[in-house]
Amino acid sequence: MCCSGGKVQLPTLEPYPEPLHSLLTHQDPLSEHFLSIIRKYNGCLQRTSFGAKEIKERNFMPTFKVQGQLYHRIGSLMARAHQKPSFLQIYFMGDDHREKDICCGIYPGIKQELISQLQKSLHEHNKYIMDFKAAIDSVPKDQKEFKVVINAERKPFGEHKGRFTAPQTKEVASSDKSLKNEISFSVVEAVH
Repeated sequence: MCCSGGKVQLPTLEPYPEPLHSLLTHQDPLSEHFLSIIRKYNGCLQRTSFGAKEIKERNFMPTFKVQGQLYHRIGSLMARAHQKPSFLQIYFMGDDHREKDICCGIYPGIKQELISQLQKSLHEHNKYIMDFKAAIDSVPKDQKEFKVVINAERKPFGEHKGRFTAPQTKEVASSDKSLKNEISFSVVEAVH
């Protein structure tokens, strides 16, 4: 594929990992089941919540309009004690059976064996899940405070130059709204 008169060359798309490739290309009962409720499987395995400022008009709108920035909420990485894991936390429980039970409990008609296969594939192939797992594994279990350092000089080789641009301000705050009566702020230090 090329764009802009051949100036931009897009890399060849990698084939989907199994079992996703078979589910999307075969014509067997399991594939037909998957494709008939693919949105349920997508929703079941999503780990973020879409956010934006929605523009609501008075008349019927079969779609929605947004203004400004789009973002994804991921929530905290780890569930608090005695809290049911949700969103991204489901991937890091350390219990594949419980992870599958939570996913299958969200949507009726989901097949547990298929969720198990898709979860395994996501754990093996999804870069974000692997990065988060590595981050969790590198932090001692009893550590309560964390500091995230964004270093503008340490960008992965071959990636788009704007993708890993450091913030222009020295500090960026993130908030944890999962606490009931208080909001905890973390300061992210940007190294330029």
